[in-house]
Amino acid sequence: MVAQDQSAQVGSLDSFRNANHRVCSEPQSEDGRMRGLCFLFRKQGDEIVGQFFEPYSERGICVHGIAHDSEVGGFAGQRIFSQTPDPQVDEKF
Repeated sequence: MVAQDQSAQVGSLDSFRNANHRVCSEPQSEDGRMRGLCFLFRKQGDEIVGQFFEPYSERGICVHGIAHDSEVGGFAGQRIFSQTPDPQVDEKF
């Protein structure tokens, strides 16, 4: 998946064109690594399918729903990608 990279302030999800997108709360580092909290998603019409995650961590939230302004209404589920039996999940998720 090739994503269009955007950082920091983002307006309405309605303004995104139909494509794959990556939006992060902080700009990429000088070596190109993602930072902050990121939302990697595909928009097709008003449908959004994607993942909200902290880069290089073992957890994220998968999202599937309908975009309206800056919100997505639909379904979300937490995914933990870990080999450990009881990974610790920060409260910010």
